[in-house]
Amino acid sequence: MVKDNRVLALMDELAPKWGERELAAENAGATRLEPTVVAELRASGILKAPLPEALGGWGSSLFDCCTAVRTLARHAPSTALALAMPWGNTAIARLPANVIPSALRPAQQKGAEWVAAAVGAGKILAVANAEPGSHGDLQQTKTTAKQDKEGRIFLSGRKAFATFGPDADYFLCAARSGDVVDGFFVARQAHGLTLDSAWDAWGMRSTASVGLTLENAEAASYYGHPGALSGVNARHWSTVLFAAIFVGVGDGAVTLGASSVGKEAIWARGKLAEHALELEAAWGFVEAVAMTDAWPFPARSMERAKCAKTFAARSALAAAASGLVVGGSRAYAASGRAGKLVADAMAGSLVRPPVSHFMDELASSVGR
Repeated sequence: MVKDNRVLALMDELAPKWGERELAAENAGATRLEPTVVAELRASGILKAPLPEALGGWGSSLFDCCTAVRTLARHAPSTALALAMPWGNTAIARLPANVIPSALRPAQQKGAEWVAAAVGAGKILAVANAEPGSHGDLQQTKTTAKQDKEGRIFLSGRKAFATFGPDADYFLCAARSGDVVDGFFVARQAHGLTLDSAWDAWGMRSTASVGLTLENAEAASYYGHPGALSGVNARHWSTVLFAAIFVGVGDGAVTLGASSVGKEAIWARGKLAEHALELEAAWGFVEAVAMTDAWPFPARSMERAKCAKTFAARSALAAAASGLVVGGSRAYAASGRAGKLVADAMAGSLVRPPVSHFMDELASSVGR
């Protein structure tokens, strides 16, 4: 089932120490990843995991990456969520040529080569698609893209969550050109791009998901090819990776809770066992979707991916809350992991697709 153990072996090595650094950094008030973690993300080559081998990457499958990010989230949820963003963007380079019109294939190849060169150089391709009040819905995009006589594209608008903040090298930004919403990579140092410092979230604090303003900022590359963001793309990678992250957060909460109670605490251990069982069910859901290697990603599989992410997010929050309860007064410390895991698990309800919106959508389809 696992094709390439490289990403899994590296994550087993790095996750525990990244977890220690994340906890220390967030306890010290940091809202961005600890600098040595960012440096190791760049230098380790792990950013290349989803990149096809033909383009210099590791060729790790979606299931490989989900397994690795679940491991990381057990120790360092913020780092796991941050890593999922560039992995989701890098996956556009996997798009097979035969699933898009022949006229767009040269542009897709050019876009894939741009991604490969950036990721191969250790550049972080972060995400800044969401806009204030859009709830992650690309159709609500108000940012505009305008092309000049030389073919350069300039973006103007506001973004709500620019993951990795000042540590990113490029941001994927959705922008509207007429009726079409497309995706563009914009360099963090681009003229006209400004980051704010308003990030003060309760959970996933060190993701540095700050706001971003674009004022006629030039795009460095398309996301794949023109029309990819609204057509055939790799956005399912992000959804399934998010699901895997929250399974990992729940795992971490169960493990931490179990370490704080004695063998005689039957109720507490029974409660944690229930959550462990539910998390394994969530993982089975993630696995089933992650093993679907079809392009374009089937619509039914995309719906299942959203269900998997929603189920994992709900399961993680329940496990984290129980972990805090069974941990007793020691777990209630502001600098402890138990409370941090509850806060991080809460973020699962907000990450695309937001739980409230998806549950409304799901409820409306019941019985059809």
